Amino acid sequence: MILGKFVLMRLILRALIIIGALAILTTQAWADAEIVIAIRYLQAEGTSHSHLYLYREDGKLLRQLTNDNSGQDSGPIFAEDGGMIIFTREKPNDVHEFWSIEPRGTHLKKLDAAPDWYTQAKSSPYFTNIEPEESPSPSLAASPEESASPVETPPPTYKSPDNSVELVLREDPKDEDDQGDGPGHGKHYLLRDLKTGAETEFDKLPGFYGVFGLLHEKQNKRLSPNWAAPIPLPGEAAFLTFTENRYVPIPGSKKTANCSYMERWDEKLNKIRYAREKSAAVCYGASMYRPGLTPSTITMRRSSD
Repeated sequence: MILGKFVLMRLILRALIIIGALAILTTQAWADAEIVIAIRYLQAEGTSHSHLYLYREDGKLLRQLTNDNSGQDSGPIFAEDGGMIIFTREKPNDVHEFWSIEPRGTHLKKLDAAPDWYTQAKSSPYFTNIEPEESPSPSLAASPEESASPVETPPPTYKSPDNSVELVLREDPKDEDDQGDGPGHGKHYLLRDLKTGAETEFDKLPGFYGVFGLLHEKQNKRLSPNWAAPIPLPGEAAFLTFTENRYVPIPGSKKTANCSYMERWDEKLNKIRYAREKSAAVCYGASMYRPGLTPSTITMRRSSD
């Protein structure tokens, strides 16, 4: 059976959410985690500029942190202790300035140079629609006898870009549940931790009923009508997405634009979008500070290029 890329991504996310829920040792208050977003709201006329906005994790806008229109603010990243945010201000003629600001909106300061931890910081691990690994083709030099020998085809596997997690679409030809869409289908699928070697079968996950529902689009919420890159939140039954939406109407005009947003999804796939309602916007990076959790910061680096 051929599964669509979107379905495979959802399988990974469902498993990660359940396992993440089991790993939670303490309950975090909503107000504990904050996320800073560089957002460029597109205007019908004139030049639109990217500024920094600080949200509470539940989607409440706490404050706009910057409002300078001399360039595009991008790439905000929380310091490890959450006490400072460093960002880049991209100006004409390829001029890049580095600034710092506190989450309360105080002590905005231009820096002589970016801190080493800022320049070395990378985007947190995320998932993309990855093609299954192909099994090696038989050698052209193989003899007829060797070629005639049946070789068991390995199950398709899908890895996260950071090679930390692997999804194995393993099926049992002797198990009737695996032979058609219905309850129990996919019970032998494996979620494998490539760092520890630990494997979890889908039917061992609490509440597992089968992946039949995931194969029917009408029963699913889609992460995006176009494209979305899920970003796991370790220790939480939730994940972020960097989401792209095409042909979004620009308020006050007949124009449309290709837009991007940061979103949060919980275990029931309820969504929070960190942006104004019904806005056309472009996200130029985001960083979430999560006190008491590891890692304490989740980052998606983006620039205005």
